[in-house]
Amino acid sequence: MDSQTREELFKLFQSKLNRAMVYYLETCTRCGVCTTACHVYQSMPQAKYIPAYRAEIVRRIYKKYLKAQGTLWPSYGDAKELTEAALQELYDTAYSCTGCRRCMVYCPFGIDTQMIMSIAKLLLVGAHAEPEILTLLADTSIEKGRSLEFFKEGFLQGVKNLEQQVVAKWKMEAEGKTVIPVDVGGRSPLCGPGRCPFHHSSGGGFQCRKRKLDPQFL
Repeated sequence: MDSQTREELFKLFQSKLNRAMVYYLETCTRCGVCTTACHVYQSMPQAKYIPAYRAEIVRRIYKKYLKAQGTLWPSYGDAKELTEAALQELYDTAYSCTGCRRCMVYCPFGIDTQMIMSIAKLLLVGAHAEPEILTLLADTSIEKGRSLEFFKEGFLQGVKNLEQQVVAKWKMEAEGKTVIPVDVGGRSPLCGPGRCPFHHSSGGGFQCRKRKLDPQFL
């Protein structure tokens, strides 16, 4: 890896170092509680799948470039230089993590391993070493977002088809009205049980307090 690439990746690493991230990188005591919490490790009991080990790879790079002891005495604390081999380790550990955060729940310090893995993934993207399929899907989503007019007709038809289900489910008086308004200012978002703070259970069903106060609320 050339020095320019390493410098660019170092800047990406620094961009993720907020207060919470520094806490996660500084705190792990290697107690091993996360070992039994990780279902990936339970199905494939290898050291590289232990959450603490996943984070340790990123932590060692952090020690190498952002801690005085790693800069002056890299062998002390197992500081790791950012190399092609290190990127391969990051790849193996970052994309075998499902991001379920079970380890975070069991960790006595609440260390968010998935948040640490976000550094690994950012470094891989910066080095153009991320899985090709992820890049393809991301680029496709971006291009689709740039061509909304092309998909708008199909979207509006889908909304129209959905209106009948909305009316049937919420028993709405919809004659002569647009049940799901599109591109209409001043309208509230579609609400429903589990998403709307005004919904409450009543007689085995759900009612919306807001609609009682405001008939135009959907």
